[in-house]
Amino acid sequence: MENITDIINSDPKAKVKKLKKGHILQYAGDSNALTFYVKKGLLRSYIIDSKGKEHIFMFAPENWIIADLEALEFNEPVQLFIRAKAFKKVIFYFCILY
Repeated sequence: MENITDIINSDPKAKVKKLKKGHILQYAGDSNALTFYVKKGLLRSYIIDSKGKEHIFMFAPENWIIADLEALEFNEPVQLFIRAKAFKKVIFYFCILY
């Protein structure tokens, strides 16, 4: 993870965004899957089943990366919701190109 800052800083698509708690960055069904690097704060990824119940897939604390890897790898619609868990934290996000 030492070189992650270099990668992020060299990506012209990278953006810094301040989010409020509960802000949804990615919705299931979205056609464009993104990768998020948590600079500060906490993100949560989850699915919602047919009965409307949320099932947490993972949490991403500071300095972690979170994404729907299956959607990225196979160029499929996103299956995971990704939501900001902490209030007004800075999130650094970028798209990984293969």
